[in-house]
Amino acid sequence: MWITLPEYADMNVFVPWCQEKYKLSAIPGSKFSLNGTCRNHLRLAVAFHSKETLVEAAEKLCIALVEFLNADK
Repeated sequence: MWITLPEYADMNVFVPWCQEKYKLSAIPGSKFSLNGTCRNHLRLAVAFHSKETLVEAAEKLCIALVEFLNADK
């Protein structure tokens, strides 16, 4: 599953921050790009997790993204 965020959102910064603060991980889109673009995209792995785990992770991810995206405002 892919998530596209605003152009200014650097997921290479978000992912380690989110891992540290929320114990939640995703893969920055730039890891799938040949030229390092797609920095404002996230790739989520959902195939191997239970429904309960996915619901909890989605809730945490939403909270983390709101906090991260509004940090400089």
